Amino acid sequence: MYLELVKPVFTNTSADNQGRVRVTQAVLYTVMEVYLRLSHPFMPYLTEELYQRLALALHTRTAASASPAESIMISSYPQPCPEWSSSVAESRMTLLKSVVNGARSVRTEYKVPN
Repeated sequence: MYLELVKPVFTNTSADNQGRVRVTQAVLYTVMEVYLRLSHPFMPYLTEELYQRLALALHTRTAASASPAESIMISSYPQPCPEWSSSVAESRMTLLKSVVNGARSVRTEYKVPN
C-alpha cells in the first residue's frame, strides 16, 4: 500500500519536490532492505540475490566510495525499532485500508469494471 501512496511523490516533477523524492527513496530502500532480511530464513536464495542487487543499485545511484553491502547471510536479523512506531499513523492506515476494502467490495458487488 505504501508504494501506491508514494506514486504522486515520484510523478511530481517540480523543483521543490526533490527533497521529498530523496526522503521517499531512502524510506523505500530501508523498507526493502529490512523486508529482505526478515524474509531471508524463508527464501534464502531469492533474498540474497535481491539484497545484492539492492546494494549495487544504491551504490551505483549514490556514487559512494563504499563497497556494496555484504551478504544477507551474515547480516543481523531486524529488531523492533520503537521510534518507528506511531499509533496515530497505524490508526490512519487501518482506516484507509478499510475504506479501500469497502470501495473494492462495492465495486465487486455492483460489477463495476476497473
